[in-house]
Amino acid sequence: MNIHQNIRTVLFWTVSFAASCSNHPAGNSNKILADSSSAAIQPTDNLIADTSAAQKDEQTKIYSHAIAEYINAVYQKDKTELDTLFLGKHADFPNINLPASIANTRIMLLTTEEAEKREYFKTSVYINLFGWVRENKAEFIFVTFYPKFQHKYDCFIDYNYNTERKEFELEKLRFENYIFSSEGKLERIAIYKDGKYVGDKPLK
Repeated sequence: MNIHQNIRTVLFWTVSFAASCSNHPAGNSNKILADSSSAAIQPTDNLIADTSAAQKDEQTKIYSHAIAEYINAVYQKDKTELDTLFLGKHADFPNINLPASIANTRIMLLTTEEAEKREYFKTSVYINLFGWVRENKAEFIFVTFYPKFQHKYDCFIDYNYNTERKEFELEKLRFENYIFSSEGKLERIAIYKDGKYVGDKPLK
């Protein structure tokens, strides 16, 4: 299998994986729900544009916050200082403009074709990022690959919306590390919470 086929296979697997890890229909992916009270208002073109821009800004903000949370959690887990995150620009990735740098880490979005041309290491990983952002909750899965396109671990980050502070607050975060044998066979999935190993996930 060549690299192009490998990326396609990985992307198919991660899309299926992300869907299986969430109870949210695909139609709700990456959307911030508008206030229901606005439904009775007949919007003008300017109002639609303003609302869309505001939603996009909020979406960019929570994605950036989740990425920073991921970077800090990786360091807490094993003291890895990430210098670059290569994010796969897959079909479900939102149309947002992320900062060029988050938490002192370079952020680069790559198409499948661009991803084929790069190598990935412990400090410069390739990620398929999936997010579900709603009115009162946000969930993210960072499917992480290195070296090359080896599936290394997944990071799950959940937020609840604090209506008094008007911001998302961290609810829980965990890692699932994929441990392979020298022959490349998956041996176990190690679970980490708050930077500490807490046990293994049963293999199905």
